[in-house]
Amino acid sequence: MCRSYQREIQFPIWARAGCSICLLVGTWGFFRSVQQCRGIYLYRRGVLAFKDDRYADAAGDLRRASKLMPEDEAVLDLEAFYCGYECLEAEKSKEAVHWFKVSLNLDPGSKITEHMLLVSQRRVAFEEGRYDAYFNASHELLQIDGRTSEALYGMAPAWACKFALTGREEFALQARACLKEARKLGTPGELADAIWIEAWIDHIIETRSIVSLQEYWRSLGKSTLPDQVFG
Repeated sequence: MCRSYQREIQFPIWARAGCSICLLVGTWGFFRSVQQCRGIYLYRRGVLAFKDDRYADAAGDLRRASKLMPEDEAVLDLEAFYCGYECLEAEKSKEAVHWFKVSLNLDPGSKITEHMLLVSQRRVAFEEGRYDAYFNASHELLQIDGRTSEALYGMAPAWACKFALTGREEFALQARACLKEARKLGTPGELADAIWIEAWIDHIIETRSIVSLQEYWRSLGKSTLPDQVFG
């Protein structure tokens, strides 16, 4: 009798509609939670890949994470930042400038993003033969970062290029002075890595011909640089 009575009960339309909506919302919430978990996993995996200097893997994970969490600006910012690094490693300097600008727009106060944007712009200026812009970007990096060994090693070739273009001896002296100061400030590891940078700067000064670090390295019969550098 109870089953028979149950079959005769007719729920109002509004009740059935409400139950359907609750079911749909609950189902959407469940899948959204799964999506968020997947996005967080990719985000964390990308951070670990970046710490291991696997920039392509880091950028790929963050691209996938941003698709799963498109409303999260922190994820979008990190995606753009990692994509900038990926482009620099692949020698796509103009694309790197674009991505670092996107990242800086999302986080205007980020000093590291501002630094990497200038590094990218400096490299584009060198590649395009705009040596005044290359010098200005190098000088601005020196102002922002302070007189660190890395910043000084970035400033020295800018002075060397000015000497190569003008022949003015004071520019060569400035390049040598930057190298001397960088040696005093550098750690043993930095100094070991900087030997070939100093040789490249010496080559520009001695020959008064401007070549990239990669071109100079290849002229020695080497196929790739010993370490990736973005300056």
